[in-house]
Amino acid sequence: MPTQVVTDGPRTAVVKQIGAGTIDVSTLVGTPAQVTIQKIIYDVGAVTDCVLSWDATADVVITPLSGRGTMKFERFGGLVNDSGAGKTGDIVVAGTGSFMVTLVLKKG
Repeated sequence: MPTQVVTDGPRTAVVKQIGAGTIDVSTLVGTPAQVTIQKIIYDVGAVTDCVLSWDATADVVITPLSGRGTMKFERFGGLVNDSGAGKTGDIVVAGTGSFMVTLVLKKG
């Protein structure tokens, strides 16, 4: 499904993912190797499963999502990629059904 880059500046980006897919952070301005997640805005149907993960040899779950809501992480510096071997910096949005996830990302 499509990934839409809503805004992409030198320090931050806002990316919307509609349905399952991988957000390739290296395609953002400045070609960052990794990002921290500052905010997650989501709309996931009641019969839909959706999980955000850091891409690696063995993906590391960031959080499962259900319903509608906003999660804010700016106060403590954001969610940092803590995956190990095979870490790509990308974010995997996995799930079934119809859903939308918007991420506010800090580069570097």
